[in-house]
Amino acid sequence: MIQPVAELAAMVDRDSCLVHSDATQAVGKIPLDMARLEIDALSFSAHKLRGPQGVGALIVNRKPKNVLISGGYQESKRRGGTENVAGIVGLGKTAQVARLEMEQKKHHLEQLRDVFENRLASIQGSVVFGQQAPRLPNTTYFALPYYHGETLLMELDRAGFALSSGSACHSAVTAPSHVLTAMGVEDSLALNAIRVSFGMENSMEDVEMLIMKLQELVTSLPAVIRQAAV
Repeated sequence: MIQPVAELAAMVDRDSCLVHSDATQAVGKIPLDMARLEIDALSFSAHKLRGPQGVGALIVNRKPKNVLISGGYQESKRRGGTENVAGIVGLGKTAQVARLEMEQKKHHLEQLRDVFENRLASIQGSVVFGQQAPRLPNTTYFALPYYHGETLLMELDRAGFALSSGSACHSAVTAPSHVLTAMGVEDSLALNAIRVSFGMENSMEDVEMLIMKLQELVTSLPAVIRQAAV
């Protein structure tokens, strides 16, 4: 879900601290205006824009008074090490292309997501989290009450589908999502959560194939389990 960054920033005592937003998931997918958000720093990664891996950007409006790590004078004392020039050029070009293609990309991804969720509704007991909330156009977070998330991931992986049970930075965490817990989702259902992320390379055929596989997996369950999940 898209967080109310501007409203949150307005609640902070700006004399005592800075406000930073990690916009890695948002950049290139939805319009962003750093001035409107009224934040002090914003960061993002190139690979989320289909750019080179290992490079990102930190945009700073207001420098912190105290820093944990300082760089050399050639970098205005903001960072150390040699610049990754090729990566920086790649990030800049990727950002330009992403801006030009944003509306087209948003339309394509929303179509895939919406069709997937409409088709998913035909599977009895399926749940889509945050479906009515403002959110990114490319992801669906859902659960089947009869399938533990990790079990479902393995079944889908064998069938050639690359999904996840959450963000990559929490891939080793086996506890229920703290976000779903904060939303009031019971642990038994939160542990079944699976995330689908659509990309520009995906098509409606991919959506149909995934739905068919999910329907096949549910149908193959013993009747007593399917009935218990209703």
